[in-house]
Amino acid sequence: FGKQTHKIILAIAIIMALFIGMYPYLPALNPSSLLVSVDVNYYFTYMENSVNLNIFSFLSNIIQEDRALFLVFQQVIVSLTGSTDLAIRVIPAILSVLLTISVYYFVSIGSKDRYMAALAALFTTTSFQIVAGINAGFYANWLALIELNIFLALFLKAIECKKKISKYSIISTILLVSILFTHSATWIVVIASLSTYIIITFIQRTIKRHETIIVSQIALVSIITELIKNNILQSQSTTQIAQSMTPQFSYANLLQIFRTLNVTFTYFLGGAYANPIILIIATIGLFHIAKKRQKLYQLLLAITIVCTLGTFVSSAAFPEIFQSRFIYLVPFSVLAAIGLKTILNVSNNFDNKAGAIS
Repeated sequence: FGKQTHKIILAIAIIMALFIGMYPYLPALNPSSLLVSVDVNYYFTYMENSVNLNIFSFLSNIIQEDRALFLVFQQVIVSLTGSTDLAIRVIPAILSVLLTISVYYFVSIGSKDRYMAALAALFTTTSFQIVAGINAGFYANWLALIELNIFLALFLKAIECKKKISKYSIISTILLVSILFTHSATWIVVIASLSTYIIITFIQRTIKRHETIIVSQIALVSIITELIKNNILQSQSTTQIAQSMTPQFSYANLLQIFRTLNVTFTYFLGGAYANPIILIIATIGLFHIAKKRQKLYQLLLAITIVCTLGTFVSSAAFPEIFQSRFIYLVPFSVLAAIGLKTILNVSNNFDNKAGAIS
């Protein structure tokens, strides 16, 4: 591959992401310009009700929401476009492009391999994170996923610095707090993933003292912020969210895992999650990283473990389809890029050996 190949792949991925984000609202496909998904109506109504509010009234209204930062984000889009109707239709395209770029940034920082990062970005444009994000209206979850990718990239850079406190650890802390204010359920998964990451690095004997301190600082500041958010700002707490999720969790769901996964992949959003090519290649990537000691791989493994456990013990029952939310956070596009590169490497090695024999 040429030196500029990764730029070409990334450019194609961004253009595809933009097109896919705009596609549901193209006049030829949607002549009545109907809003796509049920959740979008909630966001659109919030936009409409906030148009004539001053900044202070707007902030006082959203401070008790569990997705306050997304509401700020969409209001910024309204201000830039000058129309709530246009804003709600361009948000999917904006989120699609931002997710694609954030995945590229995360993988390029973590792997130092721009080609693999570009592949991950390309897989992202065809992943269900974008398709389900549009069709289900997972906008806040989607924005939190973008923040998560940037957080993970800067977290890895903070570890590389080998300092207890650096600009990267400070920005990482801010980003984790922003995830808390964007989508609290995602924040819970991130905290659980960081804990799992520490366990993995301890088991594999790669953990460093400064690493433990960085994780502890980031998590502690974030948890204190959650307590302030709950007790002082009177915002919806992660405890309330966790309590609403708890009835959906049961070890009995393990015995029904194939049935519930069939429901999620076959019926939820008309099968938007059913992307067998990415799922198979991502599985190969997961096996490849399982015993690797690279920090990027350990982070990916931690997130995958947490989301997989959540998937296995949660229900696929309507309307609280928490299983789909756990699957939504699995980094399939990154794992698929790793899997594809593994396949290509094995193929190249085989060709080289075959050539040497002949």
